[in-house]
Amino acid sequence: MTRLGMLVAFVLAAAAGLRLEAAVNPEEFKRIASDVVRLREIARVVEPDSAGLPGRQRVTIVGEIVAVERSSAPLAEGDVVLIDYAIDLTARAAAAKEYEVKMGRMPGRQFMYEPDPPPLDANREFRAHLAPAGGRLANVNRHAGRAVVFDREQFSGPVFVPVAGQYSWDVAVGPLRSADGTKESKAMEKKTYTGTLRTGVMAIGAETTGINLETDSGTYELDVRGNPEAAAKVDSLHGKKVVVTGDYRPRPGVEVRERRIIVVHTLSEPP
Repeated sequence: MTRLGMLVAFVLAAAAGLRLEAAVNPEEFKRIASDVVRLREIARVVEPDSAGLPGRQRVTIVGEIVAVERSSAPLAEGDVVLIDYAIDLTARAAAAKEYEVKMGRMPGRQFMYEPDPPPLDANREFRAHLAPAGGRLANVNRHAGRAVVFDREQFSGPVFVPVAGQYSWDVAVGPLRSADGTKESKAMEKKTYTGTLRTGVMAIGAETTGINLETDSGTYELDVRGNPEAAAKVDSLHGKKVVVTGDYRPRPGVEVRERRIIVVHTLSEPP
């Protein structure tokens, strides 16, 4: 088919209201983010925005960094960051409707909107495309439904907002990689560990999860914060032999060179 013929077919299809696949690559929108990190969610609050206006929603997420792909400021595995943003859901819906009326199903740059809270994988993890709250990037790269223009004076510490619209979150994050994207990190696939469980563990500088597993291959810290079922069991299993399945997530320490941490999937006594 000639180029002219392809153009005519394209126009006729659009006029007929046929669904056409848009030549849009979500990765293009994600590139604007100054900070791309993989997080494990610790806590999430979704509630009406404090302004008290109808249709406004505030999303606050506390997450622990599992891997850093790029960063505008020093960030490292194990750091805890805050994602905080407000959405005018009514305005977002109105803007989407307006776009549909004007553009229909025409392919091209798609309508961008402020994202809903991120879905999580089995480890309560997600990949986020962010910018520090209060900076220019955090304000100019917001989208339909934005409810707040951020001021640097409003924040302290590592507080971020999503800047890639509905593409701000990824669930299928794949294997962990180093910041330059060339090497897999030390994170290992899920394995099974057997040993004696110890709770109430203390360490200098609070460099401990408070729960240890003593095995023949050494002692590991157990992280159960993302696993309510395991967290409810640990005290009753103190001093007992247990079987743990989980992901090995070593982390640099201050008092110790490397903390040996297992993110727990299951915790039980041997059969």
